[in-house]
Amino acid sequence: MNPHHLPLYYLFNALRRQGWSLGIDDYVTAVKLLETGIIVGNSRIGEETEKRDLEQLCSWLWAKSPQQEEIIYQLCQQIRVNYSVKLPFLDSVTKVPETTKNKDKPQVPQKKEPPLLPPRRLFQSEIEKDYSIPLNQPTGEVAQAVKLTELDDDSQKSHRSFVFLREYFPVTQRQMKQCWRSLRRLVREGKPEELDIEATIHKVSQIGIFTEPVLRPRRTNCSDLILLVDQMGSMVPFHYLSRQLIETAQRGGKLRKTDVYYFHNCPRDYLFQEPSLFEKMSLTDVFANLDNRAVALIISDAGAARHHYDRDRIEQTQTFLKQLRTAVRYCAWLNPMPRDTWEQTSASVIAQFIPMFSLSRNGLNAAISVLRGRSLSSLSLDKKQEALEEIFVSYSKGGDFNDKS
Repeated sequence: MNPHHLPLYYLFNALRRQGWSLGIDDYVTAVKLLETGIIVGNSRIGEETEKRDLEQLCSWLWAKSPQQEEIIYQLCQQIRVNYSVKLPFLDSVTKVPETTKNKDKPQVPQKKEPPLLPPRRLFQSEIEKDYSIPLNQPTGEVAQAVKLTELDDDSQKSHRSFVFLREYFPVTQRQMKQCWRSLRRLVREGKPEELDIEATIHKVSQIGIFTEPVLRPRRTNCSDLILLVDQMGSMVPFHYLSRQLIETAQRGGKLRKTDVYYFHNCPRDYLFQEPSLFEKMSLTDVFANLDNRAVALIISDAGAARHHYDRDRIEQTQTFLKQLRTAVRYCAWLNPMPRDTWEQTSASVIAQFIPMFSLSRNGLNAAISVLRGRSLSSLSLDKKQEALEEIFVSYSKGGDFNDKS
C-alpha cells in the first residue's frame, strides 16, 4: 500500500501546499477518528451522527469558515474519490479472523500505531488508474476498496491553475490602495520642471520673440495622514486587518506622510508609537508634529465588538476628538464591526459626533470622502453635545447596558 495514494493524505498534503497551518497532530487526529469507528459513506461517530463522508470529516476537523469548506469540497471533486468504504482506517487496524476451531472464543483486535506522515511529494502524476487499496476484514466479509479515478488532462490543468486567495476581508489590499490614492491634495512645489504652456505663450506675445520656455513645479500630493489604531482587547481579531490598512497606506497610498499611533479603548493623554503599547508619546507632542491640513482616521470598534456601553469611554473619546479637531483639518472613524451591531453600545453614541463607517469598501470610500472634505455632518459640536446628553439620560433610565470597557 502506497500512502501517497490515500485520499486522506492527498487532502492533507494539498491543503498544506496551499498554506493551511496543519501539522502532524491534525493528521493523526483524523487517523484516530477513523480508527475509532467512522464509516465513510455510511458514517457514524458513535451511533448518532448522520451520514458523513471523508470530505465532511476533514471539513469538520480542519475548516474554520465556509470558504475553507468549499476548498476541501473542490479538492475532493478534482480527484473524484468514491468514498463508500467501511473504515477502521484502512490497514491501520488488524483484526484476528474467526476460525471454525475458536468460534466461541472472543477475538481481541490488535492495534498498530497510526501511520506516520510520509515524505512530501507531488501527487498529480502519481495516482494510478483504478488503484485499489486492500482492507483487512474478518473472514466472511467481502473486502472493499477505495478507487481513485484517473485524473484526465483537463482536471490536471485546472488544478495547476488553481489560485488560492488568502484574503477574506470585506475590502482587499488592491481596493485599499485605490481608496488611499484618492486621498489627494495636489500642490505645485519644488523645482520648476514642467512646461507652462500658457505662461510661455503670454511671454512670447509680450516680447515678440521666443527666448526660452516658462517652467513651473510639478503637482505633488501633499496629503498628510495620521492613523489612530485601537490595539489589544476586543480589537485583537482585527489586528491583521489594521496592519493591512497601515501597510497599504504607507506603501501604496502615495501620500506625502503617514503617521501611525496606537491606543487602547480610547485615547487619553498620550498615544503609543508601537503596537506593543510600550513607547508612549504625549498628545501635545503628537499634535505639534502635525501639519494643520493633515487628516486623521481612527480605527476602533468603539465597544461594539463586545456589545458594551461605557459612559466614561464615550466622554473621554469626545474630549479627545475636540483636541484632535484643533490639530487636523478633517477626521473620520472606521469601525470593523457592521453597523447593525452598534446599537445599544458606545459606538452608537460616538457615531453621533464623528462620521463613523463600517470597515468595508464602501465604508472606506465614504471615510476618504470625509477626509477630502466632501461629506461632513451638518451638526455642530454644541448640537452633538446636546444629543449626547439626551442619549445619556434615556440610557440611564432604561438601565439596559453594562458599564464596562
